[in-house]
Amino acid sequence: MIVVLSGIGRLLTEAQQCPIVVPFYHYGMDDTFPNKNPHIPEFGKKITILVGNPIDFSEELERLKHKMTATELRKHFTDILQEKLYALRKEAEELHKVRKAEEPHKADR
Repeated sequence: MIVVLSGIGRLLTEAQQCPIVVPFYHYGMDDTFPNKNPHIPEFGKKITILVGNPIDFSEELERLKHKMTATELRKHFTDILQEKLYALRKEAEELHKVRKAEEPHKADR
């Protein structure tokens, strides 16, 4: 499961104007930009970036801000975004597998 830190919930609940959130998930970045030494990008690798629909939380924030504590609000919105990202992750992983299967083998190049 993806763990989303509560910073996004805090940004949503403490902003002067509630921002529109555009969730996205990328898959394959570890193959292109290894997280180990040496940190040298490997070109020619597939990266899948899946962008979700914009989310406007302003009405929900307005409705809930007098019913919940600040901590409860942050957790509420963080949990919603975590679920959205989890769904994007599953979709991106499947899409990435399809794209990788379509990739010509290195021996064929």
